[in-house]
Amino acid sequence: MALMEYPKFENRKIYEKIAAHLEEQIAGGVLKPGDKLPSTKELSESYQVGRSTIREALSALKAKGLLDIHQGEGSYVRKVEPGDVQLPKLATLLLSKESVLELLEARKALETANAGIAAAKRTEADLPRSSAC
Repeated sequence: MALMEYPKFENRKIYEKIAAHLEEQIAGGVLKPGDKLPSTKELSESYQVGRSTIREALSALKAKGLLDIHQGEGSYVRKVEPGDVQLPKLATLLLSKESVLELLEARKALETANAGIAAAKRTEADLPRSSAC
């Protein structure tokens, strides 16, 4: 019997990966408002995970306002109105010290690039204004 190859996963939980994949399907129009998702049994077989993992993924999407889940009926893609979309809280964006450092590095690079562009595009008329600051 040949050994199956298993991909290495980052620290992200499997249900989060499944939720992200389904969210991409919704955002990309593959799953449209009103569409019924396959049953948890079918999804668990497709993703090759347990039903509890699928339920966690679906619950996460329900919490984001992307799904309606009806006990015994199934899960349906919601029509998302602009007012329904909630921005992620800052705490969820800044998960680690490394991500904060990466954001600061990106900011510094952008500020430096923008300063260079501004200097290259400046005119003689801009000089008196800038010296007053």
